[in-house]
Amino acid sequence: MNRFTALVIKHHWVAISLTIIISLLLTTGITRVKINDDLKEMLPKDAESRKVLDELTETFGGTDFMMVIIGNETGTIFNQSTLKKMERISENIESLNGIDKVQSIINLKKVQGQEWGLEVSPFMETVPETQDEMEKLEEDIFADKTYIGSFVSEDKKYAALLVFLTDDTNELEVYEELRKVVKAEETPENIYISGMPVIRSVVANDIKEDMIKLVPFVTIVLVAILYLTIGTWQGVLFTLLVIILSVLPTVGLMGYAQRQFSVLSNAMPVILLALACAYSIHIISRYYREIGKNKPAKEAVANAMKDMNTPVFLAAATTIVGFLSMLTSPMPKLKEFGVLVAFGIFWALILSLTMLPALLTALQPKPKKRKWSILPDNALFGFGKWVVKYKIAVIVVSLLLVIISIIGIRKIKIETNPESFFSEDSEIAKSSKISNNHLGGSNNISIILKGDIKSPQVLNQIIELEKFIESQGEVGTVISIADVIAKINKAINNNDPEYEVIPDTREAVAQALLLYSMSGDPSDFEMFVDYDYSMAHITARFREFDSEKLSRVLKQIREYCVKNLTDIEVKFTGTIVFISETSDMVIRSSINSIIFSIIAVFFISTIAYRSIKYGILCIIPLSVAVILTFGIMGFTGIELSMATAIISCITIGTGVDYAIHCTARYRALKTSRTKGEITSVVVAEVGSPVLFNALSVGMGFAVLLFSNFIPLRFFGGLVFASMIASAFGALTILVAFLDILET
Repeated sequence: MNRFTALVIKHHWVAISLTIIISLLLTTGITRVKINDDLKEMLPKDAESRKVLDELTETFGGTDFMMVIIGNETGTIFNQSTLKKMERISENIESLNGIDKVQSIINLKKVQGQEWGLEVSPFMETVPETQDEMEKLEEDIFADKTYIGSFVSEDKKYAALLVFLTDDTNELEVYEELRKVVKAEETPENIYISGMPVIRSVVANDIKEDMIKLVPFVTIVLVAILYLTIGTWQGVLFTLLVIILSVLPTVGLMGYAQRQFSVLSNAMPVILLALACAYSIHIISRYYREIGKNKPAKEAVANAMKDMNTPVFLAAATTIVGFLSMLTSPMPKLKEFGVLVAFGIFWALILSLTMLPALLTALQPKPKKRKWSILPDNALFGFGKWVVKYKIAVIVVSLLLVIISIIGIRKIKIETNPESFFSEDSEIAKSSKISNNHLGGSNNISIILKGDIKSPQVLNQIIELEKFIESQGEVGTVISIADVIAKINKAINNNDPEYEVIPDTREAVAQALLLYSMSGDPSDFEMFVDYDYSMAHITARFREFDSEKLSRVLKQIREYCVKNLTDIEVKFTGTIVFISETSDMVIRSSINSIIFSIIAVFFISTIAYRSIKYGILCIIPLSVAVILTFGIMGFTGIELSMATAIISCITIGTGVDYAIHCTARYRALKTSRTKGEITSVVVAEVGSPVLFNALSVGMGFAVLLFSNFIPLRFFGGLVFASMIASAFGALTILVAFLDILET
């Protein structure tokens, strides 16, 4: 490494030119980056639920819909003005590009038996003109339980228009056009738009807003902290150049690799902005110490890099390993995220070991003499002496904090539902609340059943399955072809409610369907059954959005199907399945990455220092920091999501940097200091850059507190806490152990 540094110093302009050119070439890929945050993309492509969704879409069409909710909160929706407004909105939406169909009480059909046969007709041919007609419409709709709680709320104050989209539609564009249609009709009724396509559209838009808002913000914060740390504008500019040329090429690489931005990758630029400054701070701080001894610039750079090459390389290597630990995750987005951030850290390391010393050599900046210092060396030396004096107490208190945190870890909840991304006062949250409370909810399970769908035995099993699902609580609506057949049977038996059951024979079922086709449109069934009646589709909507509760419901439904469905093949997909599977994968990802990261950091430190003792010492403070962070999550109710799942990687990968710098300086001083003062001098010399490094990284992440997404806000705050905990852990717990081992 020293020979490499000598080469960089000798050919400094070549090093500067090459690194900048390569960085700019990679940056051009930014123009190819696209945004996509479909929940199914979080699952592996070979996941069974994704395959089933493709099969479902191919056979029955898309199941996702945007829901336009019209609310008359001072009366009911059964009045001429509101119904005419619904009619206008429905017509205007159907005229938009990308719309497949719109379903509402405006065009829903009722099935009735007449003396001459079966009649299938819309509930509403035209908007009722008289009060009697309005009451008749209300009576007809409420006579069919299928539509109550899905198209009309039980209290009659809300009605829904389900807007189904064509394949490959740009959901964001449709959503924007939908908002324009709704905006023109907003008063006096309240109108809301919800549904998973809406959430995806808003997420895509919010990702753009976050990038525009957060990146400049974190840059300003870092500039302020860097100036306080380094003390010269030249040093700040050098560090900023390293940061910018780390972030932009990484995003560019994302474009070249055809990877798409999601809520998770939205945090990537902020993470890199925060992390990429770490190596520059230590190198420039050491350079200023050397140049302050009146040494020539080249010698100062060479001496600084001699001291910093190993700890900077190890710090970057362990951070890279921390993020590469995400490759153990079963989730493609986490793997992708880990690799991209690891590349960004790798490139920041290359720039720090080449471009930065080359710039210092070429421009020879001088340290600014300050009359003050936030963390003077004598104060840090005194703190180090205090730690040494009370080393046993430091270790005991740390152990107690770990035990308390372990109790908190047991309280952690998992939440992967996209609805949890938004604050309660957001438009999306308000719309979802209305949908969940009054109109069936936006979370669904789709169940595909394969068998003889015209068989009364199979149809009755479907009916019983629906009843079981409805018994699970917080169920909005459950509907299938079995419900339709039961309604037809009722209609052809003089509309007698007792006959709203499945006919006794297969021939009777076929006859009921034939009668319907003579009066109605066979395409009315296309969402429920395939053309040869060998596959049926049950859709169930839930008002609940808590991931753990939805996962339990899904598990119970699966168990019921295994025990009670015979001669039927059953497959599951839908939002709730994706949420459940994502929750399981988040837990596995967190556990895998923690284990992998700690083991990898131990081996890297052991090999680098040729000592198992130092390998163990390096992982002690960061392990404490990880446990404390997850303990805080448990006690404060912060949920484990995809965003917060990567905290362990950052805490371990970045937090070990502080331990490495302390350990490296301790080893360097062992031969030149007396035993009693080594640890105090270590704190005095590395304390300032370590704490400012932790502060700059932590504050960089803390900017995420202003993100549009709730999980990223928690993520930013938790990483800030973990960075400070890691730094103090290195300067207290690690120093205490070093002193014990030394004495």
